[in-house]
Amino acid sequence: KTSSAKILDNDVFWPKVEKLINILEPISIWIKTLESETSNLSDVVCAFHQIEKKIKTSVSVSKDLQRILLCIEKRRKMATEQIHLAAHLLDPRYKGKYLTKEESVDASQFIYSLANYINLHQADVLCDLANYRTNSGLWARDFVWNCLNTKSDNNQMSIITWWNGICSSTNLATVATAILQCPPTSASTERSFSTYGLVHAAKRNRLTTDRASKLVYVKHNLKLQKSNDGEDLEWSEDNNLEINSSENEEDELLEEEEDIDIDPDETESIFQAANNKHK
Repeated sequence: KTSSAKILDNDVFWPKVEKLINILEPISIWIKTLESETSNLSDVVCAFHQIEKKIKTSVSVSKDLQRILLCIEKRRKMATEQIHLAAHLLDPRYKGKYLTKEESVDASQFIYSLANYINLHQADVLCDLANYRTNSGLWARDFVWNCLNTKSDNNQMSIITWWNGICSSTNLATVATAILQCPPTSASTERSFSTYGLVHAAKRNRLTTDRASKLVYVKHNLKLQKSNDGEDLEWSEDNNLEINSSENEEDELLEEEEDIDIDPDETESIFQAANNKHK
């Protein structure tokens, strides 16, 4: 037998592989979660906590567990900053659940500093923060928290909508929105680059930067809209955006620029209307 075959036939090999899978699986799941369109900056702190919790139940050897947890702690310190702590504190799903006392202070300090940066009265923001954390003032009312668990058409209210729609009367809402709308990873930006590459391809190398940016904007937001409607969008080999609905209807949305006659004024007005609706 070859050396590889001997390893595969070894009774010790596969149990070790299974242990390795148990260690890597929660990490893989959280990486995929944080790179999705629905993740929030506040989930980063939760991710490290859940990974650590899962590994503690998967690794039985104390020496191995200690080394693994040490590596995770080093990665956590490298990957999390005060803005992540502040996001975790301002996310009503967590309210700083996985923060230590020192981290809670750092999060509050960041919120205080950001309030000054965006020209808000810092004392008012801190007062709102205290009420938010102690369920006082506006946050003492049950409907404020109950609406987070209310689903409409299988869609749960997002935390950004919660701050802007329910808590918009507070100064803290402005700070919370500024923090929580930040993506947890650069994956969404990389997806935009990929989309731009499909739009401004070799067959469309005469597209201006402004026109290409508008097409990317429309394509990316149309994909989000159609995904909510249960439709799937994909690019064909000819770089034409296609919508595959449940009825298998295909509608080409992008064509070769040289094959279509586009009125620049009309294109600009359509883009502005879509942009205003998005806002």
